[in-house]
Amino acid sequence: MFNVQRRLGSPLLKCGILMMIGIMSTMHFSGSPLTSGRVVLWRTFPVLAISPLLSTFINGYDLPIYISVMATFLMLLLVQYWVLCRQWSTWARLIPKMTESDITGWYQKRLGSQAEKGVGHVPDEEGQDFKEIARLVFCAEVHAFNRRKVRAFSGYARDQLVATAAKGILLANWVVGKGANGAQLPEPFSNTWFVQLDLAMKSQQQLVRGLKEHSAFFLFRYAKYDVSAIHNRTDD
Repeated sequence: MFNVQRRLGSPLLKCGILMMIGIMSTMHFSGSPLTSGRVVLWRTFPVLAISPLLSTFINGYDLPIYISVMATFLMLLLVQYWVLCRQWSTWARLIPKMTESDITGWYQKRLGSQAEKGVGHVPDEEGQDFKEIARLVFCAEVHAFNRRKVRAFSGYARDQLVATAAKGILLANWVVGKGANGAQLPEPFSNTWFVQLDLAMKSQQQLVRGLKEHSAFFLFRYAKYDVSAIHNRTDD
């Protein structure tokens, strides 16, 4: 049993761990708010320190201890890799799908609610100044939501529009920054910002569509007849 564990268990675990380390080390995008696979590796590596500590105090069980810790480490990597894959493949769904008119309507509704309570001053709802005020107030709500200090903003913690924008603002700014090519970024939730965000997302969708067209499944689907013809010709 000892030889079987040594000859089968340890090499398989080592291969699995090295493979996962290589895969997760490539899951890194500089400047991206997405969780980096390298960060996951660094925070998981301390698990391996358990085996020398246990083997120091428990004599005669070095191999079972090391194999158990390595198996635990591999399982942790697999679980976190699954979480990373979900995050990296679904991040586009968190991008706020709204327009400048949605923010203006949100601010109008808020002013209406305050007017009913007799709180605050209702400004003129016409012109660019009103849109700018609406944008600034909305940005303050979004930042407050992310700082978990929403109680200071009149109980708008359950506002769905604010919550949606707060969850995707970092990703949206990252996407806009990728399309800006080093230029100065526009103010968040401004008309220019929404235009650039829409263009960047369309470019991202085209990139994804191109990757799908070059996937292994499609390549096999279109090339299987050529491969079979070459195989038949070789047999002849």
